[in-house]
Amino acid sequence: MKNRRWTAALLLAALAAGTLVSCGSAADTPAAVDTGAKPAETEAETEAPKDPAYVADIDHTKNWDGRDFRILAAAYWSPGDEFTIDEITGDAVDDAVFNRNKKVEDLYGVNISADVMDNAKATVQKEVQSGSQTYDVFALCAYESAALAVNNFYVDLMSTENINLNKKYWDQALVRNMSIDNKLFYAAGDISMRANDGTFLMLFNKNLAAQNDLPDLFQTVRDGKWTMSYFNTLIQDVTRDLDGDGKLTPEDMWGFATQQEAYLGFYYACDETIIGRDKDGMPMLDLASDRFYRVYETIVDVLRKGDKTLSAHDYLGYGGSNDLINAKIFKESRALFYYSVAGCFSGFRDMKDDYGVLPAPKFDEAQADYVSYVYHGAGLFSIPTTAADTAFSGFVMEALAEEGYAGVTPIYYETTMKDKYQRDENSSEMLDIIFRNRVWDLGYIVDFGQLSTKLMQQIAKGAENFSSTYEKSIKSTQKAITKYIETYEESTKY
Repeated sequence: MKNRRWTAALLLAALAAGTLVSCGSAADTPAAVDTGAKPAETEAETEAPKDPAYVADIDHTKNWDGRDFRILAAAYWSPGDEFTIDEITGDAVDDAVFNRNKKVEDLYGVNISADVMDNAKATVQKEVQSGSQTYDVFALCAYESAALAVNNFYVDLMSTENINLNKKYWDQALVRNMSIDNKLFYAAGDISMRANDGTFLMLFNKNLAAQNDLPDLFQTVRDGKWTMSYFNTLIQDVTRDLDGDGKLTPEDMWGFATQQEAYLGFYYACDETIIGRDKDGMPMLDLASDRFYRVYETIVDVLRKGDKTLSAHDYLGYGGSNDLINAKIFKESRALFYYSVAGCFSGFRDMKDDYGVLPAPKFDEAQADYVSYVYHGAGLFSIPTTAADTAFSGFVMEALAEEGYAGVTPIYYETTMKDKYQRDENSSEMLDIIFRNRVWDLGYIVDFGQLSTKLMQQIAKGAENFSSTYEKSIKSTQKAITKYIETYEESTKY
């Protein structure tokens, strides 16, 4: 395996609207955030799971006699880096990934390697269009995978030999929400930690919470009362001018420090989506209900009205820096709440004040569950239609996912997420809630008619109403959805 240091990196991205998700840097090129992980005190050993839902149906005695298994991966968000570690590093997650890969190699007689490229999407197109059989699997960002899925580049994983997407080491929310016509061309799960890294959550400063006489927020979540309106009341009176210059800037105190991705994050947290399903299970536009407009107006009020929330995108280039300012503000204890992806935990390990972890608030108490969404840069895994042996590709993917569940995810989740990057058992409980109810939405990943981009842009503008934008977008969005569905239904090569 090639030598490339894997980190729980949080890399930068831009939507069509220029939106970035980051723990700090806002540069155009991806920038890794060093985890600063210390060597594990003890070597964790995890027995193979006994639950059949987590045990692969593949032949566990199969040996592929040293066959090469090659992955082409995007450098952005680094899904391929999990397959390029060639030694024990002392980092708990790195070592778990190394051991997982080596176990699969030794057990099944395969050699795993990954080519990580900045222009992976373009290379995928060239590889497939030329009929090349160089790669067994592609690992691209979600929005890239979704865009290429309709171009006959990938095989249908639902019908690929040796893959069983009903197994729980595959992300069942993705399987449920992203499949069309009982076909799915990309998957995520315990094969990679990138979807976990890309899951959005909220942090709060415990010292500031105490100073502002906030109640037990963990209990508020448990009681089902952690709602948008309640969150709004908590951040109302926190913002204040610290430096006495008579204006509010990133140098002052804020109720909530965030970035544009929070606009969509809160939208999904309110249990709304852009794409729903009709009675036959096919994707359909699912906007413009009364509830949608109430959610939209509430999000605009919380995030863009008054002096409650600082959005880093309002201060791009502030102080001559390319970094998004929200992470710095929270780390310096000048924001009560902060909202970003789970990978950002690593940036706060040395934060002086204690912080707690929460899900994003529900819309109201009538909403059944807290919902978290996954950033569209998270890596998805696909098998090219030109793969030399799709059964071989499926076998190794399944083996990696199975062993990832058994040996990597527990280390990532318990040792790193729960033990290192957060500081109390309550937050551990909140992490369980956050990861249990994740949502994938074709309307966001594919961005039909750029409707999700327009939704975010209108919220960023503080626009009072979304109805006119929606009405202007219906035709193009419906057309894009129909075309996307038809390519799934009509292709004979999947």
